Amino acid sequence: LLAYPFASVWMSQLASRPRLALSGRLIRPSLRRFRRCVKYLVLLQALTFVWHGPHWLSYFNELAGGPKRGGEWVLDSNIDWGQDYFYLRDWLAEQPDNNKPQLLWFGLCDPQAFGVEYREPTNDWRPGDGIEKLLSSPGPTIISVNGVYGHQLHVHNAVTRLTPEESEALQKVSPAAWIGYAIRVYEAETER
Repeated sequence: LLAYPFASVWMSQLASRPRLALSGRLIRPSLRRFRRCVKYLVLLQALTFVWHGPHWLSYFNELAGGPKRGGEWVLDSNIDWGQDYFYLRDWLAEQPDNNKPQLLWFGLCDPQAFGVEYREPTNDWRPGDGIEKLLSSPGPTIISVNGVYGHQLHVHNAVTRLTPEESEALQKVSPAAWIGYAIRVYEAETER
């Protein structure tokens, strides 16, 4: 992502040159096509940038699968700094049942500091007990994208990870909602 600004400046310089010489020859038709291609790519990048805002931290372009598949490429603070906790708080306030969700979160700052009220996973669930048991609890289950892809999570006041089998199974379950692109909301099996 850091390369985009530099690549954009470099491409704009190439597109704005009055001539493009390869081996000393001027090639105008190719230059026109090149400039047109660069303009379309810059326009496409600008449109996707605006479309996915304000969730730019967890943004991945469409060639990488889009922001919903960003966890397949990088994890940790590359994708989730807790930037979506304010959106999660607002989303929870809009929900009609107003039940505290069970939350498996990532990071150093407790989501309660952002006004997110939650509960620990019920049914005495611990990593290794299976996703079915976790998702069978009534109400929403909210999981950081880091946890979905097997990275660390806070559960029962401890930092832990889902087992590889649980992570793989959870990736196959469609979330009921996305909060930004760093938080997934799952509903209980009976509610789906």
